[in-house]
Amino acid sequence: MKRVPVKDGSEKVSYYKYYLEDIVGISDELRQKLINSKGKKEDALEIDDREKLQSKECYPAETGYYPLKKGGALVASNVKIPNITKEMIEWWTAWFALDPLRYALWDPEDHYDIAVDEYGRKRALDPSVPMGEKLWGATHFIEESFDGEEPTKLVMKFVSPADAGYDMSLLGTDQCVFMVCAESKMCKMPVFVTEIFTRINGKMEVRLRFWIGYELKDGKAKCKLPPFIKVPENVLKGLLIHNFKEYAQMNKILPSIYAEEKDNL
Repeated sequence: MKRVPVKDGSEKVSYYKYYLEDIVGISDELRQKLINSKGKKEDALEIDDREKLQSKECYPAETGYYPLKKGGALVASNVKIPNITKEMIEWWTAWFALDPLRYALWDPEDHYDIAVDEYGRKRALDPSVPMGEKLWGATHFIEESFDGEEPTKLVMKFVSPADAGYDMSLLGTDQCVFMVCAESKMCKMPVFVTEIFTRINGKMEVRLRFWIGYELKDGKAKCKLPPFIKVPENVLKGLLIHNFKEYAQMNKILPSIYAEEKDNL
């Protein structure tokens, strides 16, 4: 597998060795399963029902890509990450965007570049901000590929779960250990993203949901795609595969990175 290029001098950084780690990737069997995982409209979790993601049952449609009743599409991924803890993932969300090399560690085949706005950098480095809240209000400018294809540029603005319409009283419980919420642009289409980390029988799983074509304003979601616009299936499949690839790599490397770098933001 080819690796994304990194800037000169990266080899001098303490965590560069993780860039050279074997890329976990996904099996051919899983890849085919994901490619063929197109679901029915009636089985999709509509964005207006997003709070159900915080429930124990993970309502519904665990993995796949789905058309939505009001237009647009949903990409749903449930990825097991048993080596990762709450402390690790909270720290990681503050750490990974501060250096493009760190982002490349997460998926050395697909993560080309990242930059964070001034507000987000200051918040990440501010010791008075709780680790699990450092992303709130930050904007990331990202260049990445979804599955080894040509890279595309994304903008992600992160919001608190409360501003995204979620129940904050559930945050920190086993069914909702930690959350990441963001408004994004992908292939010129608005996307609303939620990642919920949940603990099942003591082991972590991340539930990723991408509502493509949707914007969130004042806590209310609206589809911005005209009815005649369909999200290309290759985009949905690529994003679905990418979710599994990057979290498989994280599950491998994060425990060691955290042990070595947790005191260094």
